[in-house]
Parts: sequence; structure tokens; C-alpha cells
Amino acid sequence: MKLSYMPKQYSCSCCHQMKPEIDFYRESYTNARTNQCKECINIKRRVQRDRAKHGKFISKEKIRGMEIPNYSLVDWRDAMLQFHGSCAFCGKPEGRARKDKLDRDHLIPLSKGGKTERNNIIPACRRCNRGRGNKDWQSWYEAQDFYDPAKAAKIEEWSQQ
Repeated sequence: MKLSYMPKQYSCSCCHQMKPEIDFYRESYTNARTNQCKECINIKRRVQRDRAKHGKFISKEKIRGMEIPNYSLVDWRDAMLQFHGSCAFCGKPEGRARKDKLDRDHLIPLSKGGKTERNNIIPACRRCNRGRGNKDWQSWYEAQDFYDPAKAAKIEEWSQQ
């Protein structure tokens, strides 16, 4: 006789995915399960911890002499949650080291009329961001060996929001 155990599945209030109970934190005093999964909570913590980097990004955009960027830390947090805290192109997760942090990449480059706004910026690792330069993201991404149509659809969905 073979016994099997299926852990209870709960829906994360942030990413709306069904996950086992072990993927949720417990409140320290009440021992109640949190509504958001560990992955979503940790992404939000990382974004909040790196808010100084966001300030530098906004300052740099102002110096470029374009217009005052309409982009907040909440917009960056939402982009990170949309792509699960990893590069939108190759899927490399954000690391702790400075070289492993994700860059804010403009889908439509500033040199081609893109703006610093919510639906034009996605997380990208340094290799993808620097490798793409100011090329069109779709043609560049299709030429890469890590091309994934599902990720391309997700990027397209983000840009249409």
C-alpha cells in the first residue's frame, strides 16, 4: 500500500498562483499564513532595499535633459513582480552582488523616442541590456539562443499595459 500526501494549495494574493503551504511565510506571533508567497515578499523587499539605486536612475534621466520622468518605485516593483525578479529576456535571477543586479531597460530606447514610463521599462541583466544596445527588442531577442516565445509574449503584454 502506497501512501501519498498532497500539501494544501493556496493562492498568492500578489501573483495569483496556486502554491503549496510551504511557499508562504508564517506570522511570528499568530503563526497564521501570510497572503503573499515568499517569492513575492522577497522581491518587494529587494526593491525597497535598492530604492537608492532607483533615485540614481531618476536623477540620471533628469540629467539627460529629456522630460521629468513619470516613473516611480512602485512601477519598478510591479515590473519586478511581473517578471518574477529575473531578467525579462534570459530569465537570470537578480543576485546579491552588484554585478548581478538587474538594470532598468527601456523597451523603446530613448534614442528612438522612447520615454521613461511604466510600460517602457523592464528588468534586464547587464549582459542582455548592454548586448541589445538601442536595437529593436523583438528582432534582437528573436536572434538570441535563449529566445522563448512565452517570455516574448509576457514582455509584449507588459508594454501594452
